[in-house]
Amino acid sequence: MDTKLKKNKLMMLFSLIIIPVSRAAQVTFVVEGYLEYVGDELAGTFSLGDLYHLEYTFDSTTLDSIPDDPDHGGYNNSISSLWVKIGDYSAVADSSGRNHIDVINDHPVDADLYRVALLDPMIGESINGYNPANFQAPLLSLTDLSMNAFSSDELFTYALDHSNFIGCIALTFYNPNVNPVFQSTGIQANISSFEVSSIPIPSSFLLFFSGLFGLLGANKFRKD
Repeated sequence: MDTKLKKNKLMMLFSLIIIPVSRAAQVTFVVEGYLEYVGDELAGTFSLGDLYHLEYTFDSTTLDSIPDDPDHGGYNNSISSLWVKIGDYSAVADSSGRNHIDVINDHPVDADLYRVALLDPMIGESINGYNPANFQAPLLSLTDLSMNAFSSDELFTYALDHSNFIGCIALTFYNPNVNPVFQSTGIQANISSFEVSSIPIPSSFLLFFSGLFGLLGANKFRKD
């Protein structure tokens, strides 16, 4: 093999190996808790103490929509899938629906905040004439008054210790055909666990192996 070609291949391989491990693009969070509030209109379908399961997958490489604010990260439409299950009831986010994640580091009122909101209605069965509301915010809300939860406003890919936060998971329902005073109702749960369900192989490893196979293929072609 030509010495120069061999040297170039070795340099390419070395550069692929030292690429730092990037954070996974798609990350799935699973948050669970138990209902501590049920609107009267929803009683019978939901009961206090029911397990609330929230699961969502988001792209951690989504760009901050407000990059000029060093303490407030806003991530539009980063969620690719989201669903909730409470007992026998389940609802899912529309795959084409709008969504938003806020990460606030050192909020002006002395708190770190993390919030997940849906800006379009979820798909779920009607309960006594009430459907999942058009605006689900906050679907998940976490507040850390110690201001130690976050060191930046970037999206994180690790599971949070829920005991460090004041937080809840909620679901709002709406019925336009009743007295305006009673058109909105919902459920709310505390948070008993926050876990990372799955993290795919980091992209740097995929890049490394694709580069390695490319080099091996080039070497075979050279020999042929």
